Amino acid sequence: MGSDRGVAPNILVVDDMSGHAGRILVVDDDPSIIRLVERALRSGGYDVVSANSGEAALDVLKTPPLPQLIILDVMMPKMSGFEVCRLLRFDPQFENIPIIMLTALDDSENRLKGIELGAEDYLTKPFHPKELVARVRSLMRMHDLHASLEESLFKVRRFNTFVENVTMGLDRESFEYARLEQLIIAQVLAGGI
Repeated sequence: MGSDRGVAPNILVVDDMSGHAGRILVVDDDPSIIRLVERALRSGGYDVVSANSGEAALDVLKTPPLPQLIILDVMMPKMSGFEVCRLLRFDPQFENIPIIMLTALDDSENRLKGIELGAEDYLTKPFHPKELVARVRSLMRMHDLHASLEESLFKVRRFNTFVENVTMGLDRESFEYARLEQLIIAQVLAGGI
């Protein structure tokens, strides 16, 4: 099965692969780069959704499921990859999705800008497809570890809340027991028992 390029003019949806290693959004205004990246990622077992502009990428992100990683070209007409990255990092729904900036800009100023805006990695064109897949795999592994850590942290917090509630209950029972003990002692001393 190939790409369904008739869905919308700027949104390219790629078939769903069973047993996938993760869903990746590829954003580039050059169709040949999109094809090269799609081919490399599919060979690595990934599901791929692609968009040919920053605006189209934001549209793709409105439709579940969300990608686990985004590969984002920097130089695109209308909305640059830098702008898309900045928007995603300010949105809680997307702020933890790893981003690889993919660009022909190889100077340190642009690399630094991409990293400062929140991209996890920066790869220059031309690139080796195997290197791209290796970087994707590494970032996906880190993303999965982060998600696992967040889940564990949630469980620890929930357990701590349970322990606090039990402790508060025991404190109340201890207080009531001490109060009852004082009443009994007072009754005994008063000769009432």
